Amino acid sequence: MAALAILLFQEVYTGSSYLPVVDIVKALASLEEELIEKRALFRKEGALVRSGLVVVEEEPLEREFSAEAYLPSWVVDELLGSSGKPGITSQARRDFASYRAELKDSGQFFRDMGEPEGEERGKRGRSGRRRGRGR
Repeated sequence: MAALAILLFQEVYTGSSYLPVVDIVKALASLEEELIEKRALFRKEGALVRSGLVVVEEEPLEREFSAEAYLPSWVVDELLGSSGKPGITSQARRDFASYRAELKDSGQFFRDMGEPEGEERGKRGRSGRRRGRGR
């Protein structure tokens, strides 16, 4: 679900949902151990790709995660209401813009989205080491 939110945000913010798979995986994984697990979402047999909710372009460098992922137009239309069905209202867009302006960091975003608290997270990974910049 978070992968769809990331791609939808990219679509709304830039007009295109194309993002390198490796960037999405880094955003989804909070522990080093989760990097491999999250990469599986974007494999051809992965749930997101198999369901058609996300499209992964062929790997330009013949490396599995050098590809880009994007939302098909029907998914964007459904989520944004372009299909004629009720979608995201103008008020919801304003509320989201306000939320985004007040957002301190990605950690706050994931906590707001219902990410497990630190204790639960520590149990999932063996070493508890965190990846990323200065964490």
